[in-house]
Amino acid sequence: MKKITLFFISAFFALQILAQAPQTFKYQAVARDNAGNTLNTQSVSFRISILQGSTGGPSVYTETHAATTNQFGLVTLNIGNGVVVSGTFSSITWATNTYFIKTELDPLGGTAYQVMGTTQLVSVPYALYADKAGSLTTTNQDVYEVYGTGQLQVTSSVTTMTLIPGLTQTINVPAGCKAIVSTDGGMQCTATGNAFSVVDFAIFVDGTQATQAGNRRVVAANTTGIAQVVANWSFGKTYSLTAGNHTFEVKAAFVVGSGGSTANVSSAGAPQIQGVMTVAIIKQ
Repeated sequence: MKKITLFFISAFFALQILAQAPQTFKYQAVARDNAGNTLNTQSVSFRISILQGSTGGPSVYTETHAATTNQFGLVTLNIGNGVVVSGTFSSITWATNTYFIKTELDPLGGTAYQVMGTTQLVSVPYALYADKAGSLTTTNQDVYEVYGTGQLQVTSSVTTMTLIPGLTQTINVPAGCKAIVSTDGGMQCTATGNAFSVVDFAIFVDGTQATQAGNRRVVAANTTGIAQVVANWSFGKTYSLTAGNHTFEVKAAFVVGSGGSTANVSSAGAPQIQGVMTVAIIKQ
């Protein structure tokens, strides 16, 4: 009788990480005889077991497959889609244990299975893990976004940081989370001819201006041929905050001594310059 040697080729995980991900992963192998010849275009049967903890650990799931090798002796199995012998594939806790795949083969396609070997699943089926545990990793994470509700006219008298209408929101930040704040929008130099506007922008959290990263100075400069030029601001900052409610704001001010002209900042109805502030809450 021929001795059959099974060589593991690859295991890869063709899964969608989104909801309704199929509970399966692909497993490929090549069957050869003791002379190294592949068993080409031959009906074979497999018994696959998922062992927990070690090569001699208990089986948490077992299934069988009837398959036909291709012209190169290669066979592809969808683990999780076989005929179930024991266990529930969707109940395997991939995130909390080490698992091994035990492969048994009957080269004649029957049920006289021979143990071919046991291999550790070194790369945990991540998509299966995400399908089972993803709801835990995304708890308390969210994205909040607000838009400009009006225009802020920054004149030479607006020398202190003033809220851009609409760019404020109060968010409850859970423990163990960070807040990533980003903002962008447009400002327009209202003068005509050869003129310019200079405006400072800043992110505020609970009334305190960012000292690093969360500030920008923006210049909108007209020419004699192009009036009311629009310039854009775009920047952000990451905050590690205590658990609880926090207020996020974007403010602007005239740059004293710049000699600049009045600027219109953001808008409620002009999307070209309407400001936006986005706060993403993520786990640390």
